[in-house]
Amino acid sequence: MQEINRTEIATLGEFGLIKHLTKDIELKNPETQYGVGDDAAVLEFKDKEVLVTTDLLMEGVHFDLVYTPLKHLGYKSAIVNFSDIYAMNGTPKQITVSIALSKRFCIEDLEQFYDGLKLACELHHVDIVGGDTTSSVTGLAISITCIGEADKDKVVYRNGAQDTDLICVSGDLGGAYMGLQLLEREKAVFQGEKEANPDFSGKEYILERQLKPEARKDIIEKLAKAGIKPTAMMDISDGLSSELLHICSQSDTGCRIYALTDGAASLSDGSATLSSGLQTAAAGASALTDGLGTLHSNSSSLQNGAIALDDGISTLVEKMPTLTVAINQLQSGSKTLSDGTGQLTAQNDTLLSGAKQLQDGAAALQDGAVQLADGSATLKDGLVTLTDGSGTLWTALQDGATEINDINSTDDTYDMFASPVDAEETYASHVENNGHAMAAYMMAVGLWVACLAYCIMFSPYEVPLTGKNAMHSWAKKLPVLLMVAWVQAIGMVLLLHLFNGFTPQDMLQTILVAGFSSMAYMAIIFCLNMYCGKIGSFILLVFMVLQLSGCAGTYPSELSAKFFRVIKPFMPFTYTVQGFRSSIATGRSNATTYVVMIALAAVFTLLMIPAYKMKWKREKTQADFTEETETTSIASHKQAVSQ
Repeated sequence: MQEINRTEIATLGEFGLIKHLTKDIELKNPETQYGVGDDAAVLEFKDKEVLVTTDLLMEGVHFDLVYTPLKHLGYKSAIVNFSDIYAMNGTPKQITVSIALSKRFCIEDLEQFYDGLKLACELHHVDIVGGDTTSSVTGLAISITCIGEADKDKVVYRNGAQDTDLICVSGDLGGAYMGLQLLEREKAVFQGEKEANPDFSGKEYILERQLKPEARKDIIEKLAKAGIKPTAMMDISDGLSSELLHICSQSDTGCRIYALTDGAASLSDGSATLSSGLQTAAAGASALTDGLGTLHSNSSSLQNGAIALDDGISTLVEKMPTLTVAINQLQSGSKTLSDGTGQLTAQNDTLLSGAKQLQDGAAALQDGAVQLADGSATLKDGLVTLTDGSGTLWTALQDGATEINDINSTDDTYDMFASPVDAEETYASHVENNGHAMAAYMMAVGLWVACLAYCIMFSPYEVPLTGKNAMHSWAKKLPVLLMVAWVQAIGMVLLLHLFNGFTPQDMLQTILVAGFSSMAYMAIIFCLNMYCGKIGSFILLVFMVLQLSGCAGTYPSELSAKFFRVIKPFMPFTYTVQGFRSSIATGRSNATTYVVMIALAAVFTLLMIPAYKMKWKREKTQADFTEETETTSIASHKQAVSQ
């Protein structure tokens, strides 16, 4: 036998193997912009529907390498995908090829596989544009994805079948199955033989249907040429009945199949059989003539043999009783053996299951023994450690007792042991991300800036009072300030929730902290603007910067200078940031924040009253002066006219 050169895949490696297998691939379709060689292929389909199908072929399930040549396997792997595209009334354009294989395959094996693959692609004008290779411990696995195209109004689905439609099949049915049966039969016949030389003469057609099937591109072309678009199509891979069931199920209809006997075909087969039989009969007649001649020439030997046969029959008759008894015993033993074999076969599944359970139990027992051994060693180490610890504890207790005995107890000693211990509660808070962590600080700044902006746009120092008196103007303004403060607070929290994904632990407390803080900020800023006007706004802006440093909004106060730690309790931002942090991260009570903010709002609201009285007096004095000036001007004008 000629020795075949074998090149191991490891000599090239994965990337070298891919380059070796795809180096001669030429792109045929204009839709393929870029194929093998990059992270992905680049395809372009203009005004077309893109069709995608994938088939996975596993060794031992879909093919047997005992009788399947690798070149045929490569051809068949591509064809089954092309057939799916043709079944959609489309045209295959590109494929990707992924292979998992074991060490028993070499580079020459893959070259044969790719030769078949390339042949199928060349015949159907298809590009190989990518794929992958990997190792396998369970045999050869092939996965091919095919991309095709079709005009949008030409795609044919399975769900379009209608009543009175005609069911048509291209080609003949059962050929591939008969080819498979023939290959499996010959495999069983030559099982264990070193060399197998089965005779497949006359069976080439059914073998080709199994090993080298064809996708019916010709049918699609003929239908297009005739201007026919089927209502439904599907390629037959599992048999006519199962595929018709798919079409009927998806089309919500039924079907009826009629069995017709083709008399002409039967007559042709019968004629061939008759001709073969006549030839056999002629050969038999010739053999019979030769046999009669041989019989005549050996008649004397035949006579002697007849005498010997007669003697043997006599001996057989004499021994018949003994033979009969032995035959009966043999029959009885055979029946017993048959019954025992039947019982053994019936319990075969149970026996196999019990054997597997016994095997699993043995493995589990072995694992348990290993774990027990490891645990024993650990237990031994633990006992040693426990013994050492007990000795250390005993020594420490003795030393402690000695030290206590040496202490001269006094009233101060007793007071120290009897005095209560201050304990502090510690709890953990959950902050989802940095945005939630910084939200408390930034929300406080946002509320302060919003209140400052309102007072700059509607300056209480410059806008004239509209009430009957100072108190009436103050009372009219309070509801407006309160409404603006709460609206901007609620709006800020809801907008952060809707657009930024802001989700505190306690949404209600977050809104309350924002509302009360906004109310306090509005009172502070409005009050200072009443007294100082634009200078007050500047002072408030500087105060905001001071608050940013003193409230520990970004860093713990322990990292700040002593000045900022001293002013921290007096900054409104301090309580707002604490309140927001609590509602965002823990949902704990914010009573302190509420009380401080309400107190600030009340104090500065009351401080507005003197400012309103001063402004009322100032505006009234200015109004009186303006009125007096206008009166004097009118009198002077009248006097000039009279003169």
